[in-house]
Amino acid sequence: MKKPDSEVFLSTKQLGVTTDLPGSLRMIKQIQSAYECTTVCGFADHVFVALASGHLMRIQPEFQISLFEAISKSKAQIVGMGIRDNYLLLMEKGNPHHTVHVSDLKSSNEVASWSHEEGNLPIGSLLAVVGQQVVMVDRAKKRLSVYSLSGEVKMNLACPLKGRHWASICNAVDNSVILSDYSSHKVHRININSGGAIWTAEVKKPMGVTCYRDKFVLVATLSKDVNICILDITTGMGHDMKYMTSSKDLENKV
Repeated sequence: MKKPDSEVFLSTKQLGVTTDLPGSLRMIKQIQSAYECTTVCGFADHVFVALASGHLMRIQPEFQISLFEAISKSKAQIVGMGIRDNYLLLMEKGNPHHTVHVSDLKSSNEVASWSHEEGNLPIGSLLAVVGQQVVMVDRAKKRLSVYSLSGEVKMNLACPLKGRHWASICNAVDNSVILSDYSSHKVHRININSGGAIWTAEVKKPMGVTCYRDKFVLVATLSKDVNICILDITTGMGHDMKYMTSSKDLENKV
C-alpha cells in the first residue's frame, strides 16, 4: 500500500493529491465522515481534510485518522487551506469577511491572521499558496486577491469568473493557478503576475482541482459518482475522462 501523499483524496466536491499516473486512477479506500469535505491539502506523508463542521481531519500513513483540533479552534466552515514551509493556512468562512489563520504545524501557535471579504456565498476551496504568495478567490468581485504570507495585499486581479457558485483554486507551475468555475462549466489557468488567462477549458460541472507532476490538471466533476477529467497543464487540452466510483464496489471501508 502506498503512502497517502501518492494517492488521490477527494469528495464529490474537492480533489486532493494525486496517484502514480493519470491513467491509473482508481479507488483505494473510502473514508466516511458525518460531514461534507470542503477542501484537502497534502503535506509530507499526511493529508489534511477540512469538514463542513469546521473540524480538521488528519490522515496519516496507512490511513490512520485523527482530528487535528490543535489548530482548528473556532469550528467555522473551512473554505480554503494551504501549507508553506511547515505553516498551515486555513480560511474560515464568514459573512461578509472570511478569516485566514496562519499557524505553525509544529507548535500549533498562530503567527498571522487577516480578513478577506467575499460575502455570504456557497462554500468552495478558495485559497492557494504560490511560492511566497497566497492567492484567494473573490467571487463577489470576480477577481483574485494576492497576499503575502503575513496578509499584506499585493494586488487584485480581474479573472473570468461568471457566477457566484462553487469555485476551486490550486497552485500550478510558473506563477500560475488553476481555477474552476462551476457556473460557467469552465476551468482556467491564470498567470498571477498579469492576471491573464493562459488557457480556458470547458468541463461540465467542475468542482475540485489539483495538479500532477507539473504536467496535468485533474478536475473532479459533479455527478452521481466522482468523475475525474484530465487536462494538459500547458495547453488545457482534455484527455480521456477517468472514473472513480464514490458509492459502490468498495472494500475495506473505514
